[in-house]
Amino acid sequence: MKQLLLSLLTVFLFFQGVSQAQNCFSIIAGKGATVDGSVLVAHNEDDFGDMIVNWYIANSKEGDKRNSEQADVAVALEHPFAVVAPEKPENLDRMVKGNLIKYLWLEMPGMHFSDSYMNEFGVVVCSNACGSREDKPELSEGGISWELRNSMATLGKSAREAIHIGARLIESRGYTGSGRTYIVADPKEAWMMSVVNGKHWVARRLGDNEVAVIPNYYTIKEVNLKDTMNYLGSADLITYAKNRGWYHPDINGKFNFREVYGDPSNLQHLENIGRKWAAVNLLAKEKVEMGNNFAWSFVPKKKLSPADLMKVLSNHYEGTDLDDTENYKLRNPHELKPHGVCASHNQYGFVAQLRSFMPAPIGNVMWLAPRRPCINAFTPWYIGITYIPEGYASRSFEEALNNHFEAPEKPCADGGNYIYCDYASFCEQMDKQYDRHIVSVRAKVEAFQKSLFEQQKAFEEKAMAVWKKDPQRAAIMLTRYTHQQSSSGVRLNAGIFEDGNQ
Repeated sequence: MKQLLLSLLTVFLFFQGVSQAQNCFSIIAGKGATVDGSVLVAHNEDDFGDMIVNWYIANSKEGDKRNSEQADVAVALEHPFAVVAPEKPENLDRMVKGNLIKYLWLEMPGMHFSDSYMNEFGVVVCSNACGSREDKPELSEGGISWELRNSMATLGKSAREAIHIGARLIESRGYTGSGRTYIVADPKEAWMMSVVNGKHWVARRLGDNEVAVIPNYYTIKEVNLKDTMNYLGSADLITYAKNRGWYHPDINGKFNFREVYGDPSNLQHLENIGRKWAAVNLLAKEKVEMGNNFAWSFVPKKKLSPADLMKVLSNHYEGTDLDDTENYKLRNPHELKPHGVCASHNQYGFVAQLRSFMPAPIGNVMWLAPRRPCINAFTPWYIGITYIPEGYASRSFEEALNNHFEAPEKPCADGGNYIYCDYASFCEQMDKQYDRHIVSVRAKVEAFQKSLFEQQKAFEEKAMAVWKKDPQRAAIMLTRYTHQQSSSGVRLNAGIFEDGNQ
């Protein structure tokens, strides 16, 4: 094990300057792999620099106010879908003219690839950077970036429909980034959609009893576009790779998307290998050795709950050869190299709990931890809420929608009255004395988290009883409850540093 680790460290040191391997981490679990039959999506959003995250709940009817780049989405959807699929999306006119889908939006101003969404149908969209080997991308009208995820989340009634929407946009405009894997899920199924710089993409559906982990490299291997229930993709995916000299069937054997289209530096980067290795060993039936040839998916050792995935999002390689902090005495774990799943550049973490057997406003909930999931509690945000409380956004929804690419220079430097800045400040102080306070902080967070899970069932039973008679009153209940729990999460950190030893 240690010899392999040394070899991987050598590769890591060589590639760390040229690879974008440290951005984001995700887990998806099918409905047959969870304790309550929900589809689960866990995600850490990782971005370097001084950032802020805004919360919004809105309808996409405001789409006619979008900037010119976003307006091109409607143009791309004017014609029937040309992707390989067993069905065409319903109500295409609704998509083109703008609909009334309600959605929760975690916005990071100025960022092209960092926002996450959950809409009223339980469609969740988030992503991980995955470098590709494409060096001659085909782009039309400048290509597409942020508006790809925005369109999938604000137009799609299901994960499959969202993928159709994204596919049409990619094939008409082209993707501007090196590469990326989008996690697209709903209460019935979860997908990975891997896109390549330019106009190529592939998507694979997760088996209901399986779990899949994705760091910052492509993980989809096998591709069978004839099986349209489980695979979707560019019609010329394999032909193009042959023409570029990336894939030789006689030499390479069976087509492997990850190996053919992936950037080798990402595939060999220890921060990708290490994070996936840690997560798989926390969740899988059998322990795996560290390497870069993990299975695409696996059956977990037990049925998973949101709490199980929250634990993975908080991991710093504790108890493994990659943890050299000596129980945090030498340094705080966010200084580890390679970075752990929970790292210095976490901006938020969430676990989306998507349940098809409940009314959608109640069944679809995003457990959200601002900044660092290892020290901040995950509080529930139900899609049925009617508004976000004051302090969770630095500007209005309309301003965010029309000026998304305009980022504040130092969003928390001027003492802005934003909840996110309070969380960020707490995390900075914790990093200075992590070993001293982590035991007490974790005890408070875990007790609070446990109480939230214990309250959830009773609250939801009451909310469903009210919803059957009066959906509007149920929405008020959901809004009040969400606000109360998020406020409790904010107050949880109060008093930790009152002794002045910072």
